[in-house]
Amino acid sequence: MNRYEYLAKLKDALSGIPDSTKNEIVYDFTEHFEVGLEQGKTDEEIAESLGDPKANAKQYVAEYIVQQAHKKSSGINVFRAIFAAISLGFFNLIFMLPIFAVVFSVIVSLYAISFSLSLSGIIILIATILKPLLPAWVSMPNMNPLILIFGSISITAIGLLFGIGTTQLTRWCLKATAGYIKANINIIGNNKKESGQYVE
Repeated sequence: MNRYEYLAKLKDALSGIPDSTKNEIVYDFTEHFEVGLEQGKTDEEIAESLGDPKANAKQYVAEYIVQQAHKKSSGINVFRAIFAAISLGFFNLIFMLPIFAVVFSVIVSLYAISFSLSLSGIIILIATILKPLLPAWVSMPNMNPLILIFGSISITAIGLLFGIGTTQLTRWCLKATAGYIKANINIIGNNKKESGQYVE
C-alpha cells in the first residue's frame, strides 16, 4: 500500500485517543515515510518495514489507555487497561486474572467490614439515645449509657479508619496493576522499536 492508504488506515484505527495525540502519531509516521523516500525506498517498502497500521494503532491506543490508568488509577481505567493489554496478546495477564479476582474480593470484603462497623456504631449510638425516650421500643443491655456512647463512637471511628485504610490499599493495588501492565506494554514497544516496526 502507498503512504496515503497506510496513514488513512492508521488514523482510522487510532480511535479512543485525543485528536492532538492522534495527529502527533500520524505526523511521526508521515516523517518516517519522507525519510524513507529520501533514502530511495518506495512507499510499499516503507509501509512493509513499519508493519501493519492497525496493529501499530492498537499498540498506541493501548499505551494511551495504560498511561491514563497510571495517572488516574480508578477501577474503570485499570480494567480498560487490562483488556487493552490482553487485546495486544499479553496472555500472561489472563493467568493473572484469578489473582486480580482474589484481590478484588478481599477489597470488597474489607469495605463491607468497614461499612458494618460504622453502621453498627451509629445504630448503637442512636439506640442509646432513644432508649430513655422509647423504652418499650428500644432494647439495649443494662449498661452505663456513657459507656455505650463511648463504645459506639469508638466502633464508628474504627470502621471509618478501616475504610480509609482500605481506600489507600485499593489505590495502591490499582496503581501497581497499572504499572505492571505499563511495563508489559513497554517491553513489547521496545521490541518493535528494535525491529523497526514501531515509531516513537
